[in-house]
Amino acid sequence: MQEQKQNTAPKKYWLSLNEYKTPALSNAHTKGEFLELPEKMADELGVNRRNFLKLMGATTVLGSLAGCTRRPVQKIVPYVNKPEEITPGVPNYYSSADPITGQGLIVTTREGRPIKVDGNPEFPEGGKGIGLTGQATILDLYDPDRLRMPKFKGENVPWEIFDREIKGALDEGQEIAFLTRTTHSPSIKRVMERFRASHYQFDPLGMEHMHRGQQESYGRAVLPRYRFDRAKVIISIDADFLDTMITPEEFSRQFISTRSLDGDGYSKLFMFESAMTLTGMNADKRVSIHPEDHLHLALAIAKEVSRLIDRNIDGLGESFSIANVAKRSEVEEDLIKEAAQQLVRNPGQSLLMAGGVGAKTEYAVAVQNVVNFVNSALGNEGTVIDGKEMTSNLYQGSVEQVERLVTAMNAGSIDTLVVHGVDPLYDLPSSLGFEEALRKVKNLVFVGTYFNKTARKAQYVAAESHALESWGDVNPSNYLYAIVQPTISPVWNTRSFLDSLIVWTGIAGNSPPEENSYEMVRNTWRRVKDEASAPGDFEDFWVKGLHEGFFDGAKNQNKDRNSGLIKARNFSSGALKRAVSTAGSLRPYRAEGTYTLLVKPSIALRDGTQSNNAHLQEIPDPVTKMTWENTVSLSPKTAEALNVKDGDFVNLKNSNAAIELPVYVQPGLRSDIIVTNMGYGRVGGRITDEIGGSAQSFLNTIDRIVTHVASGVKITPVVGKSRALANTQEHHATEGRDVSFETSYEEYLNAPESGIVHHLKEITNLWNGHEYKGYRWGMVIDLNKCTGCTSCVMACNVENNIPVVGRDEVVRGREMHWIRIDRYYRGDAENPEVINHPMVCQHCEDAPCETVCPVLATVHNDEGLNQMVYNRCVGTRYCANNCPYKVRRFNFYEYNQPMNGKMEYPIPLSKNPEVTIRSRGVMEKCSFCTQRIEYAKNIGKREGRRIGDNDLQTACQAACPTDAIMFGDMNNGSSMVAQQGKNPRSFVVLEELGIKPSVSYLTKIWNRTPSEEHGDSSHH
Repeated sequence: MQEQKQNTAPKKYWLSLNEYKTPALSNAHTKGEFLELPEKMADELGVNRRNFLKLMGATTVLGSLAGCTRRPVQKIVPYVNKPEEITPGVPNYYSSADPITGQGLIVTTREGRPIKVDGNPEFPEGGKGIGLTGQATILDLYDPDRLRMPKFKGENVPWEIFDREIKGALDEGQEIAFLTRTTHSPSIKRVMERFRASHYQFDPLGMEHMHRGQQESYGRAVLPRYRFDRAKVIISIDADFLDTMITPEEFSRQFISTRSLDGDGYSKLFMFESAMTLTGMNADKRVSIHPEDHLHLALAIAKEVSRLIDRNIDGLGESFSIANVAKRSEVEEDLIKEAAQQLVRNPGQSLLMAGGVGAKTEYAVAVQNVVNFVNSALGNEGTVIDGKEMTSNLYQGSVEQVERLVTAMNAGSIDTLVVHGVDPLYDLPSSLGFEEALRKVKNLVFVGTYFNKTARKAQYVAAESHALESWGDVNPSNYLYAIVQPTISPVWNTRSFLDSLIVWTGIAGNSPPEENSYEMVRNTWRRVKDEASAPGDFEDFWVKGLHEGFFDGAKNQNKDRNSGLIKARNFSSGALKRAVSTAGSLRPYRAEGTYTLLVKPSIALRDGTQSNNAHLQEIPDPVTKMTWENTVSLSPKTAEALNVKDGDFVNLKNSNAAIELPVYVQPGLRSDIIVTNMGYGRVGGRITDEIGGSAQSFLNTIDRIVTHVASGVKITPVVGKSRALANTQEHHATEGRDVSFETSYEEYLNAPESGIVHHLKEITNLWNGHEYKGYRWGMVIDLNKCTGCTSCVMACNVENNIPVVGRDEVVRGREMHWIRIDRYYRGDAENPEVINHPMVCQHCEDAPCETVCPVLATVHNDEGLNQMVYNRCVGTRYCANNCPYKVRRFNFYEYNQPMNGKMEYPIPLSKNPEVTIRSRGVMEKCSFCTQRIEYAKNIGKREGRRIGDNDLQTACQAACPTDAIMFGDMNNGSSMVAQQGKNPRSFVVLEELGIKPSVSYLTKIWNRTPSEEHGDSSHH
């Protein structure tokens, strides 16, 4: 092999702080290639080196007989009368919608049971990406810890008895109130109106500050529709729109569309944030800022924008000059000036945004008013921001509504409170006084899926069906409607909220014309059709709605959902004056010896509603790579000052709350900021009851805002208490070798291949190679489109029956994920740049794993797939030892508990029948979804044609909201993978090994000038 002169200096990346501090170590835990060395495991098992070869010989002999071992008999019972719509072995697809987000869904079912959920690619808002929680909802359906039947006074009872007992609480004369999360179902709203009850809404990830800002700025409390696909410049002040804010999957898709190298220009993202977030990781320029400086920073930008467009603003004095705000916030003057200039250079095509949940302060409304002013002044209102036509119906809840409810409860004017969709005793800050007021309510009715904190206080607990078991509808934005249709009969003796409401209206003396939710939804859609003046017969309209999954009434109102011609609203100058007045009363808060705590939602658990989902608990957080527990993130400087390290416990305390959590040292944090996640510490299931500590007590309500920023927090190390963290960051170290490549947009324009380091010019091959006469499968991953959201990991888990292994096994480095998102840092530890790199089995042409397997368990097929023959595998793990990409996973235990183990009902119903459930002692890894390949090939064979890109998508590809993953036939010159293989941005990982991977990558492109790059770091 001959070396080639490098065309670009290699970037210097580091995987973790351990590697940053000690570059010679590629893996700080083991000082070697593997997290847990074979010799160490053998010693723990009482096996010494002398007996190792004897045991290996016996294992090989015994293992080779495994293929002949008689397995327990499993009987298959055929249909007596097969349902017409079911063909064994052939999936059915149904459209539906998420009742919370309103996102359109495509549900895959097999033999009458749903096994996979994906986004509806034709849905007008959001497209195919539904994120981690949406992918995981299929696993919630089959959770054995769900409520199985209604409870009355803590005892399980049939529905007949439950409805009879609830009659007294709902009879006429009783004052009834509903407390729910945002309800945008028109059918539920219709039936609730028949109760003549008060309805209050609250969302744990509330956007009340944005609603109030819109009210003060424009006269109407709405949640606008943001169009990131129209913005060439985005300035975000702690608005984590790629992670957990409003509709992050839709925003991700829109944002990435402006980063196309084939389009007109290339957008730029500035992120001013209090803690490292997914959006910050994807920003061209990321700056740390204290949340108490949000308002001053926004006003400094507004002042500079006003100067540049020659518009005078009363009250914006010298205290809000760039120089003074830069001094206060420790943000560079030139950067604030550049942000303002970039906005002004792109009028009508820029966006100043603020308002993430995790950094919501008591001044959040004032910040919104300043942001609204700038967007109106630059013409972004009405183009990039739609606050008139297609506004969102999500997150309509507010603290103000809860305050009114608590007042009514305290006054004794509510006899019966019906709670649905929220757990107020967990979700609501204690400062609202809800728990005390609840004691004055005679009857508490809880409708939900888990026996949570509020349910345990309720006399009546109505077990709610999962959305995939229910009829319903959603109206997520103006004119847009979708049907929620069941894909399976209720697994347990449960009932949908809509069905319960219909039954209870009859009990309350208001008998409805509909007998069930199906009739109710149909009647609602009759109204939708009439209001939209939709042509044709109702049955045709109904069937089309079921088939397509949605109805976009905008077209019938002569409105174009994607048009940029939206009438701008008039900004109220009084809103800006109030913001200036608020800022004038603020002083920098820097109390000696205390810190500011941010309580943030994580991308997996969010508000914790799905915290009993083991797969969500085991998904590595994109920012911290933490699994299975809540930690408090400290900056390296803070950790050093406190003399604590990863896993050491500390006590956090201020005047309102206290909690004890283990430490995680996070690069990119300010030294005066500490971070923890919400959603932990819930009750209601075996998993969530034992996981993490609740930081909800640090939330507060000030001026009708739930603040997620707690000041004056003191940190006290807990002496002698520490544990290893279930963190995956260092599990798959590549020992300092070049993996990812990146460049700037300017450098790309000069040389599209810039950033890539080629170590070899030619490769001497010891093998003859493989001949591919038919298909040859390959994958291309565009790093420029990957945000690191991890939806692909969850989709792969669900599709391929990948088990969870639990916290202790993750600590040992044994998580089973077939695809992972490696996260690399570059630069200094205080403010590093980040690049995300998805890693799957590379299906190498000359795969190192194939040459070392003694029993041919891993083999190469004639279509380029590296396959695993599970029945041959004897567990030597030679293949994993020889894999340079660390993508093979070994079943140390019966993680899936198949056949001869116990798999609690109804968990088996969640399994994909097309994918083998692996048992203990075998190696597994990405198969390129070979089951999907075979299914598509069979269709092509029946139709007498070769399949193409439109016939096949892997699970990870289908789940990616930004289309970062492409898969197809490399022998087909017109396929995406074949075309992208010729892209000058294309590279393969570790090409110097000469093993010819079938997975290639496209370089990451940043919109930074070369002078903005960190340059090479001495840490590698």
